[in-house]
Amino acid sequence: MRLETPIHRALKYFAVAIVTMAATITVLRSQETPAKTQRIPQFENEDVKVWKSIVMPNAPLTMHRHDHPRVLIALSGGTMKIVDSTGASESHLWETGKPTGSLRTRPTPRTPT
Repeated sequence: MRLETPIHRALKYFAVAIVTMAATITVLRSQETPAKTQRIPQFENEDVKVWKSIVMPNAPLTMHRHDHPRVLIALSGGTMKIVDSTGASESHLWETGKPTGSLRTRPTPRTPT
């Protein structure tokens, strides 16, 4: 029978610490970087809705439109290619922390008076 020396014991504890640290880093990274685009509600009342949207690179969003005024503040800046229903596209550069968006809704057709 072989006795465990202080060096062997220290190496075991070191190995356990390394494995634990690697597992912790893996869990933290998986929490930081979502696998898909998502919208996370932050606040809502009768006047306003606020959510955090995470848009993954090269992951197209479904066609949608904005019927209400909106403001976007990029927590991490970047460029997004916007493609409309006709296929026309344009690129938008969103700077980190800089508000952008539309404070007006779509024009309402006027009725003749």
